[in-house]
Amino acid sequence: MSELSGARYTDPESVLSPKTSISNLRVLMNTGEDGWSVASLQWGGKDAIGIRWNGGPENLLGNPQSRGIATWFIAPDEVASALRARFGDALGELTDQNADITRVRVRPLPHRIWKGAPDEQIDYDWVLSVTDRARGQMEIMNPATGHFMAVHRSQIKALVRDTTRDTPNGPKHGILDLNVQMIFEDGQFRLEPLRSLSDRIDEVFADVAQTGYEGKHDHVRILIEEARTALARVTGKLGPWEAECLDYANAAVSSNFLRLALTSIEKATAVNKLPQHEYEHGFHYERQKPPRSIPR
Repeated sequence: MSELSGARYTDPESVLSPKTSISNLRVLMNTGEDGWSVASLQWGGKDAIGIRWNGGPENLLGNPQSRGIATWFIAPDEVASALRARFGDALGELTDQNADITRVRVRPLPHRIWKGAPDEQIDYDWVLSVTDRARGQMEIMNPATGHFMAVHRSQIKALVRDTTRDTPNGPKHGILDLNVQMIFEDGQFRLEPLRSLSDRIDEVFADVAQTGYEGKHDHVRILIEEARTALARVTGKLGPWEAECLDYANAAVSSNFLRLALTSIEKATAVNKLPQHEYEHGFHYERQKPPRSIPR
């Protein structure tokens, strides 16, 4: 079971049953509580792709499971090849699927600070150069700003193809998913440990309580937009309850109620974790003529 920001589910890294069949497990995608995971593994000595539902508070083991032990569904070869192409075959490594990538977008978006205040985050395309394929080392350069950095295997969560941005005769595109945060501040560039959205909300809440509201409005607006992106990441669409909370947060910032806005962001992240039946009950409570179901 994993404990991440209060979430309860079976960590896919721990799903190693049956031990006589599974080896070399590498999780390629994990969407967390009540979500799903994809992993590269060897099944009976052969390369395979496993898929499973992670589970949640009402079903900690997730699915599939056998005799109370979490297991993997081994994808057919036709499905496995498509999943490898989408998620890459290994975390932080260069494979035949991604070695030809020459343009990348960096995740999470670089955090930009100008004259002491957070600035709008821009989704730049970075130029990628492989410096040591065997060691999984590369360099990236931002043509728009001139910033340059070496990227090491320990800093990379995944490098995957983004074929929707490819053009017939142009560069190959990808997404470089890091486990560190790139910070641009007053012309300087540095890397910092990645902080969760919840941690950053807590920090701003404490700062507002100690030093007042002045100069903090843009900080809160950035958190609202980051929450919109993060909460829609799995399905690609923000749920109506989360959208309502974040719209209320924006209105609260405009009315100079920053702590109320931060509380609304926290509520949006909390309702996003609810099982579907609790989500629908909570969203429809005291609303007249609720719809039959809510797309999330």
